[in-house]
Amino acid sequence: MEQSIGYQIPDMQGHENWQATAQRRNGHKVAIMRGSPASGFEGRFYLYEEGWLPSHAATRAMPSYSPGDIKNMLDSGDLVLLRGVAPL
Repeated sequence: MEQSIGYQIPDMQGHENWQATAQRRNGHKVAIMRGSPASGFEGRFYLYEEGWLPSHAATRAMPSYSPGDIKNMLDSGDLVLLRGVAPL
């Protein structure tokens, strides 16, 4: 039985909604996405953690962030930008 490995950063970086890649304080990498991969940009950003795999449809919902929220996370050191451009 093949096991899914969840979201992978290189795959997310190739998506048209990709904005940047960052690293959380705990060392986990995240893709900062403009909207969700299934929808267009709606002015909000989502952090897709590498390897995240929803096991049930109810867990698929994740918080969205404003550009100011992302800026605050970067300014505080909660996120460190690795590639791409921080949302303005």
